[in-house]
Amino acid sequence: MIDPAASARPAASRPAAARPDASRIAAARAATGLPAPGDLSRWLTGEWTIARAINGNAGRFEGRARFTPDPREPDVLLWHERGRLRLGAHDGPAERTLRIAPAAGGAWEVRFADGRPFHRLDLRSGICEATHRCGADFYHARYAVEGGDRFTVTWRITGPHKHDLIESSYSRVPADRPLLGVS
Repeated sequence: MIDPAASARPAASRPAAARPDASRIAAARAATGLPAPGDLSRWLTGEWTIARAINGNAGRFEGRARFTPDPREPDVLLWHERGRLRLGAHDGPAERTLRIAPAAGGAWEVRFADGRPFHRLDLRSGICEATHRCGADFYHARYAVEGGDRFTVTWRITGPHKHDLIESSYSRVPADRPLLGVS
């Protein structure tokens, strides 16, 4: 289980052992099966199942994510999620599309479907922290690669309008075993 309070501390306030260095990055990459820098699009491409908890068990999203090259911009990935959301009175379909484009220094930029910037993404060490401000609310994410075919994303949202914890687990669907019954 991820300790959201620990992931909310700025990198500079964490012990030196928690900060990535070249040898730790190489070890993490070898342990997780994460490709070399710049290969994030190759690693993500494909279909993944998603299990998402919202504020503990107050809400759930279950479905799948597809990471596919954008036909108009082959170096950009489309991140499309579709599934079933149960939150409050809502129990039904939900979906979203994001874009992941190469950025300077080997990182990537996650953007909303309309092209607005969302946050930077750099999984070369196997872990990435990202932030996003939406009005007066502050979004803090922690991405963690947990194996060659699994990663998690934890969002802590704080501010005058929101106070949420969203924990998502992604698992790759083997190419020879497509998902059935979810479109």
